[in-house]
Amino acid sequence: MPNKLLFVLTDGGHARLVERSPETGHFVTLEEIGNHDTNPRHDKTVFVAQVAKRANEVVRQQMLEGVVLAAPQRLIGPLRDAFMQGPAVVEAVAKDLTKVADHDLGAWFGGYVRGVLPEADRV
Repeated sequence: MPNKLLFVLTDGGHARLVERSPETGHFVTLEEIGNHDTNPRHDKTVFVAQVAKRANEVVRQQMLEGVVLAAPQRLIGPLRDAFMQGPAVVEAVAKDLTKVADHDLGAWFGGYVRGVLPEADRV
């Protein structure tokens, strides 16, 4: 199974960059990013932009083809916008998956392998 996508999971305060292992096909967290801003009123779109910047770097370094996004509905737009100058956004799932264990991500992204995600979660 080729490893060509980066999965970007964020809730506006934390983020995970995840890939599928080319050997096993299992999801593996590459990096976790925390929002270190102590101001709770700080605009989460600033953090989302930082996450997108780091994800773009990983995509370039690993020569990946695109990203799959997962974030609460209110962040999908800003997150997608942050990738306008970066890699292709292949899919976006309107769900906070930051706390979902790697071994459980297949329930959400396993459908991507078949080219289909649950229609209710497509954005």
